[in-house]
Amino acid sequence: MAMERESIGGMEAIRYETPDLAGSPKRSSMLANSGLLSVNVQVVSRDGGETNLHAHSGQDAVWFVLAGRAKFYGKEGESVELGPKDALFIPKGTPYWFESVSDEPLEIMRNAATDPAIRNQRVNYEALRERQQDGRHAGSVYVNR
Repeated sequence: MAMERESIGGMEAIRYETPDLAGSPKRSSMLANSGLLSVNVQVVSRDGGETNLHAHSGQDAVWFVLAGRAKFYGKEGESVELGPKDALFIPKGTPYWFESVSDEPLEIMRNAATDPAIRNQRVNYEALRERQQDGRHAGSVYVNR
């Protein structure tokens, strides 16, 4: 995956190229992280996504679809489908999960702001799917639905 960075007067220009999904249902690229704001892009195959119901206790997030289609689900099974140039705002503590629903890979940007007054944890309402058990969610907590 190619990514170039250029510092200009305290700012940082980031040039990103879509990674190849060969051998993986999902790739994630961190574009920026200040401790308060993080921006990453996920590229997800047809059967991939954040596939268990969960919430982030201390982060508000906006998911912005760059390419492909995503379907987001809420705690009660309600859903919304998003395509290119569509976005979804998810306030901290709101349970959700999503999946890619197009034949082309989903390319989606997550912009998250962390509340410094709240300990941010991933709160799982369902068990992680087998392919999510790669160590990235080691600090997760589990609650009953």
